[in-house]
Amino acid sequence: MAVFAIALNEPNAEVWEKVKESWPNSRHYIVSDTLAFVSGNADETLTADITKTIGLGVPEKSRGVVMQLGYYHGFNAADLWEWIGKNS
Repeated sequence: MAVFAIALNEPNAEVWEKVKESWPNSRHYIVSDTLAFVSGNADETLTADITKTIGLGVPEKSRGVVMQLGYYHGFNAADLWEWIGKNS
């Protein structure tokens, strides 16, 4: 499994709805109105595929970046760390 971060330049509810539809149940974790994580197969999931699925760049107002996480560190809620641990 791999964890991918989706960071939006500005809040976009349509993008988060696509995330919820494409990565149902515990396969997504929305942190805020501009940051979410999704899990995927490290050998099959590409950041470009996620970008296309959620519609970044279409239309122009949907701007952001998708990154595959390799290393991470910080301070946040315990349930986020548990989700990352389960999906990494």
